[in-house]
Amino acid sequence: MTAEREKALSEPAAHPPLGVTPDFEHPSQFEKSGLVAAITLLIVISLLFSMRMFVKARIARHIDIEDYLLALAWTLYSGGFTLVAIMVTRKHVGAHQWNLTLGQLIDYLKTFHTGSLLYNVIILPLKVSIILQLLRFFAPHSIRNSTLWMFHTVIWLNVIFYVTCTFLLIFACKPDESSSSSSSID
Repeated sequence: MTAEREKALSEPAAHPPLGVTPDFEHPSQFEKSGLVAAITLLIVISLLFSMRMFVKARIARHIDIEDYLLALAWTLYSGGFTLVAIMVTRKHVGAHQWNLTLGQLIDYLKTFHTGSLLYNVIILPLKVSIILQLLRFFAPHSIRNSTLWMFHTVIWLNVIFYVTCTFLLIFACKPDESSSSSSSID
């Protein structure tokens, strides 16, 4: 890493307000509460998911497509999104931008971008699962009315929206040759 790049990455990410001195040693006081929130949400969501799957498998003895989609969303959430949320809490979540160096901000934004991608991948099966459950309740199999077509339209609009957003997030930045030179920050 060049000395110029090293110096740029150690500069404040924003100018502090008048009378405020940047604190790069302790930029955020929310790391512990963010970690507690991520772990608490994982426990609550896992308990609710387990109860639903127990009822569907043991009591109702019938697992539908929306249950498989819910299991996919829970697996992606517990295996991926929670880890990204924990990583974000370790990267100064809630800190004022002037308390971060440019290097810390870039690192935080990369992790946040990963979380945004995972969110799109998790929310699509979750929303489709909910809409299919509503479809099963409001439009039984023998009835083909406007409610059925409305729910199908909402499902396909969600699929198109989240697939498009995911690809836009993946391909939003396509660096060219000039960005890989030594004058680039990252």
